[in-house]
This record gives sequence, C-alpha cells and structure tokens, in this order.
Amino acid sequence: NVTLSVMSEGEHVKMAEDIMKSIERDVNCLKVEDRLKKKRAIESIMKATVLRLEQLPQDVQQSLLRQLLKPLLSKYEDKMEKVRSCAVETISKFLVSKPKSEDYLQYLIPAMVSRLGQKEITEPSEELRLALMQQLEAVIKLADKDLGLYVDEVTEICVRTIVDPFPEVKRLGCRCIALYAKTVPERFHMTSKRVVKPLLQTLGHQHSRIRNVCIRAIGAVVTNGQSGLLEDVRVAMAQKTLDANPKVRSSLYTVAGRWMCDYKDRYSDWHKLLPLLLTGEQDDVEEIQILARESFMKAGRQYEQENEEKLKEKLEFGDRKRRTHTDEEIPFGCEDIVQQNFSKIFPGLMKDLADWSADKRRQSSRLLLSLLKYEGAHVTMHIRKVIEGLGQGVMDEEEDIAQNCCECCSLIGQCVEVSAWSSVLLPALISSSSSHRGTCSNLIMVGMFVKSCSQEDLQEHIEALASTLSHPMVCQSEDKEIQEEFIITLNAVFDKLGNGVAVHSQSFFNSIIHLIACTHAQEDAKLLLSKLASIQGLENSQALFDRHTESLLKDLSISATTWSKYSLQRRVFTTLLANAGSVIGLLLDLFMPIFKENTNPDKDVEVRASFFTLLGKLLTTSQTTLNAHNGFGDYVKDTIDVIILPSLQWVAGEKASAIRTAAMSCLWALFDSELVSFAHLNDKGKDDGKATIDNLLPMFKSLSEDDIMQTRLLVMKTMELLVPLYIEGFKGDSYAGYDKLHVVVEILNKRLNDSSDNIRIVTCSVYCEVLKMMKYDYNTDLYKAWVDSVFTNLVTHLDDDNKDIRENVFAALETAVGIQDDMLRTTIKTAQSKQCHSGDLCSKILQLLPSNS
Repeated sequence: NVTLSVMSEGEHVKMAEDIMKSIERDVNCLKVEDRLKKKRAIESIMKATVLRLEQLPQDVQQSLLRQLLKPLLSKYEDKMEKVRSCAVETISKFLVSKPKSEDYLQYLIPAMVSRLGQKEITEPSEELRLALMQQLEAVIKLADKDLGLYVDEVTEICVRTIVDPFPEVKRLGCRCIALYAKTVPERFHMTSKRVVKPLLQTLGHQHSRIRNVCIRAIGAVVTNGQSGLLEDVRVAMAQKTLDANPKVRSSLYTVAGRWMCDYKDRYSDWHKLLPLLLTGEQDDVEEIQILARESFMKAGRQYEQENEEKLKEKLEFGDRKRRTHTDEEIPFGCEDIVQQNFSKIFPGLMKDLADWSADKRRQSSRLLLSLLKYEGAHVTMHIRKVIEGLGQGVMDEEEDIAQNCCECCSLIGQCVEVSAWSSVLLPALISSSSSHRGTCSNLIMVGMFVKSCSQEDLQEHIEALASTLSHPMVCQSEDKEIQEEFIITLNAVFDKLGNGVAVHSQSFFNSIIHLIACTHAQEDAKLLLSKLASIQGLENSQALFDRHTESLLKDLSISATTWSKYSLQRRVFTTLLANAGSVIGLLLDLFMPIFKENTNPDKDVEVRASFFTLLGKLLTTSQTTLNAHNGFGDYVKDTIDVIILPSLQWVAGEKASAIRTAAMSCLWALFDSELVSFAHLNDKGKDDGKATIDNLLPMFKSLSEDDIMQTRLLVMKTMELLVPLYIEGFKGDSYAGYDKLHVVVEILNKRLNDSSDNIRIVTCSVYCEVLKMMKYDYNTDLYKAWVDSVFTNLVTHLDDDNKDIRENVFAALETAVGIQDDMLRTTIKTAQSKQCHSGDLCSKILQLLPSNS
C-alpha cells in the first residue's frame, strides 16, 4: 500500500494498461457463443480486477471501469445466469471506488432499465434482480444529484420492482424510490405520481417488513412529490393504523409526524394529517403512544414558531381554563391546529362510528378521543352532532369501543358547560320518538357527563336534571338495560352533588320506587334509595318513605281507576305500600279507596289478585303498617264488606277460584291480626242494614263447599277465630243468635267429612269453641236435636283411621262433657260396639262423664 501511494500518475496509467493487456483476450472472449469460454473469461476478468481492487489505486480502478464497462454491461443480457451474475458483481465492486458519474451513468442506467424496467420480467433470476437493485441503491447514493437526469428511468425501474414477486426485491424497490425522492426532489416530483399506485399495492403485502419499508417510501414520495399525493394515499395509510405489527404502526406514526413538520401543503391538509397521527395516541403499545404524542408536540411547537405573530395574542391572553389536559403542558400550537380543523374531521368520524366494521369503529373512537383532548371547550359549537355520534358508540357491542366513547363523554364533561350538553341530551331523553337504544345511550352519556363536570355548574341545572330523570319516559321504562343505566346515572348524580339533591329528593324518590317496582333491578335500586337517604343525613331509607310516601300516593291515586294488569303504576303502588312501613298508618284515607276500586269484581282478575296479595301482606304486619297508629279500626268494616266479601261470591272458573282463595286469605289475616272486634261484626251497614256477621256466615257456608281445598281450610281457620270473638252474639238473648250458631254447627258437621285431614283437624278445633259456648250459654233442652247432631257426628269420627283426627275429635268430646251428659253417654255406648279404633277413647270419655244419679 505504501508503494502504491508513491506511484506516479504515469505509473498508474501503465498499471492500468498492463492489466487490460493481460485480460484483452478474456474481454474478446466475452463476445463468443461458447458458454464455457464466456464463463472462464469473465471469471478471469474478475480475478484480474475486482478480486484485487484493494491492491489497485483508485484512479486505476476507475480507468479499468471505463474500459470494461461496456463489455460487462453487454453481458447483462447474456443467456447464461452465471455470466450475468459475474457481470453485475464486477460492476458493483467497481462502484465502490466512487467513479465519476459521467463515466458510468449514461451506460449503466439504460442497462438496468433493460433488465428491471420492462412491463414483463426480463431478468428471470430473483437473486440477480436483487443484486441489480442493490446496485441501483449504491448508484443513487453515489451519483447523488447527477442522477436527476435519469428520473424517468429510475422511476420506471422502481415502479416495476416495487411490485416484484420477490419480497426482497420489493423491499429494495421501496428503499430505492424513497432514497431517490430525497436525493433529487426537484426532479422527482414530476414523476412521483407514477409510483403511488404500486406502493399502495405493496402496502398490503403479507410480510410486515415489506409493509414497514413501503410506509416509509410513501412518506418520502409524498413529502418530495407533487401536490395532491396525500389525498391518494391517506385512506390506505389510515388503514395501517389497524396493522397487527407494532413496527408497522410505529413507522406510520413516524411518517405522519414528519409530514406534520415537513409536508409542503400541510397547512391546507391538516385535517388529512391529524387522523393519521393522533390515532397513535390511543395505540395499544405505550411506546407508540409516546411516539405519536411527541411527534404531534413537535409539530405544534414548530407551528407556534412559524405563526408567532398570529398566535401571540392567543398565547398571551387566550382563555385556556377549560382544558382536558391536566397532567402535562400541551403546546398551544397543537390545540390551535386541532381547533381549526375539528369541524372538517368529526363529520366523517361520526359516520365511521356507525360503520359495520368493528376495526373502523375502533379507530374512529380512538381518534375522536385524541382530538377531544386538544379541542377542549371549542367542541361546544359541535356538541349536538358529536353527542349524536357518541350515542352510537357508547352502545357498541365491542367493549373497548364503548369504553373509548365513554371516555370521550368524560372529556367533554370536563371542558364543556353543563348547559351545552344538557340542552341536547335532556330533551332527547324524554322525547316520545326516542327508541330503547337511544334512551339507553343517552342515559350512559348523561352519567359520564355528570361524573366529569363541575359540581357547581351541575348544581345550577339540578332542577332540569331531576325533572328529566323522574319523567315517565325515563324512570318508568321496563327495559332491563335502561334500568341498569338509569341506576348508574342516579348514582353519578348523587355522588357528584351529595346533599345538593335534597331539594329534589321527592323526584328522585319517586324515580327509585318506580325502579324497585320493576323486577330487574330491585336490589341495586334499594341500595340507591339508601344512598339518597345517606347523603341527606337521614338515618335510613325509612325516613325517605316517611317524607315522600304521601306525595307519591296522591300522584298514583289520580290514575288508580284506570289501572290494568299491565299498568306500571299499579306495581309502583304495591311496591310503595309494601316498603313504606308505619307511615301508611297515617295515610289510610289516601290508599284505602284505591283498594276498594281495584278489588272490584269488574276489574281484571290479575289486578284484583295483586291487590289481595298486597292486602294480605299488610294485614299480617298490621301492627307496623296499617294499624301502626291505631287508625285501621275505622276501616275494618269496609275492608270486609266492600273489599273482601264481593270477591267471595261463587263464580265459575279457575281464575275466580284463585280470587276467592286470595280474598279468603285476607279475611283470615284480618281476623288473625286481631283487628276485628265484636262491634265490627255486629255493626249494621248503612246500605242494606245488615250486620257484617249476617253477610259472613252465609258466605262461609257457601265457601265451605268450595272445590279449592285451600279456600275451605281458610274458611275453617277464620271460623276458629270468629266463634270466640262473636260469642256474645251467639248467646240466647234472642233466637237470632242461636240461628247464627246453628249455621256454624251445620258447616262444622259437613266439614268433619272433608277430604282434607287438615280441614277436619281445624274443624275439631272450631267444635271445641262451639261446645265451650254451648256449655254455658245455650238452651240445650230446646235445641236438643242440634246437640245430638253434634255428638253423633263427633262420635262417628272418633273411630277414624287417622290417629290425629281421633285425638282432635276426642279433645272436642272432652269439651262436650257437661252439656247433655246422658245424651253423650248413650251416643257413645251405641257406637262403641260398632267401632274398631275408638274403644279406649270411648272408655276415657265415659269415665269423664258423671255417673247416673
């Protein structure tokens, strides 16, 4: 090497001549047809030149290239692959010596076009096409600006190789066009349009590394190409935000960031560039999020510098209070860019949020979320259309899309005044044209806005909010999904305002009771009721019932006459009374007329059944509900005569039977709660002048024959309570009292033969009560026949197969001792010889009877 460095120019020339003489024959052999000779010749040329390039001075290398270039380029077309390969390799190694452009470009470029730039693939070998593209890349780097004269040729080569079947050739084609675009931008822009189509075609390649380099090539082409190319590529580039490979997405956002800073038409195309870059801020990979955010900040700062005078006033005096960024300082330029272009972007986003493709909806929701971070309070002027679009998104079947849209609502709530969104959403909630899906989405958005808005601002609009949320279109919906979202919304309101909701506590109470009345969300609604009490400082939810039950009852009573089995108000009434507790004892005058109206036999069977069920529950807890304040006594007679008795009349049909059973259950509960007194039973009605007992006994006689066992059982259990209660009425002050007692006895005599053992046992218990009264307040001599019928019936059943029945009959007969002992003794002795099971029991009774005098 030292020797070479001191050689003179003449010596360099002589060295080059000597080498050329040594390979002169080999150069000539390149023209022969013999393949073997051509192969040996080109291998000899390589050994004499490129394989010893390090031993040759640079000017010798360049001299050899000038002399060998044409012979070697002629072998680019050779039929023998080995020869072509050696020719390409030789020239590529010569290029390392950095020859002058004029020495080789005018010959090399046409040869490369011949092999790579034709419509059909001229070079069949993939490896050789790859080697030629590597050679072209080296030429572009070496020739620099001198290659501008060959813009058409280089572009043609790249157009063909970008869509080459061999992936590596594609990759190099993309790299070459990107490098060429940056090298000679002033000439490239004339032919830049031609490479767009093949680039877009390659952008969908299955290999991520090909897509990656293709995106970077598109970035260079658009940056250095003619105007309008961005419009051609932006849709395809936007689709790559969905690419599964993070490196591809990273390249996309890198390119978009460069466009934001370097693209010459960026000021008129911000609305096209923003969607490409800002989507990356919501990418799944954190590194990509940071890349996109930093790229946009860089563009924003550059924008500030370029428009310093224009933005000076905004920067110094602009109102930036209602911003969505609280964790970092965002360049004002970023906000200004978004705010100027939001109106151009969001209409398309709203449309995409309703697209059939989940991926498209997902990217649209991500982009909208990023835009809103910079748009701030300026979104107010587009609030109606934005809310309409988000209404689709918050109900999306894809959870992440719905979550993104909910976050958008939160951002809007942070920076937009309550009056802006409430003027759009609240009327929509109570609109009669609103669909189930629309109501549900509106509730979701209201909840998100409430969570993120200012407490003071929301407090100013609490009246409108409370009025809307208590509207029948909202709180009375029976759709499960709407109810769930309504509960979430109310929770948000309570959490945000706390005791600020107290002034509208009645409205919220009414809404929650409507929720509890619907079976879908009872437990959650009850928790909500407890929260409403808690934030007002009340001890428990019972205090709310004490405050608000009367008002709600008055509202319900307005429509009570029209209730049917489908009426939600009927279920609300049921729910209210079932949970109100002791306060209803003060409101009997409000709701008892509703019971009278809705237990009328003209009403739907389902309605009557529900009211009897409710009445039964209230009667069983009467001490803490109906009679908590000792006022129900005034309503007992009407409860029996007007509410219960009309429904005890026999009517054919299963539904009518069910009503009789329900009504009878209420009557038994009324007696069992000890609310009925002798005065109530003996009180004569104003209409027919008959005492309640006179209406009850014939009804009991009829019902004791009812087909439904439960009804018969309830009749006997009620009589078990009635007989000792009405004992004064059965006394012999008048024959009318005895007649009533005889009706009871007649019923008992028949029921002792009932098919149900339970009924027979209760019958025996009633016998005991009747016999107790007969022992002291009954003319047994006058009514000896009735006494005999009782004894005969009881003694007959003393021989029953059922041990329990025998024991209960024995208890009744024990009670009978002392009434007509001789008659009882005779009856037992007559039956004793005929019975199988009752011998011991008969003997016991006989022992209890006093001996004959």
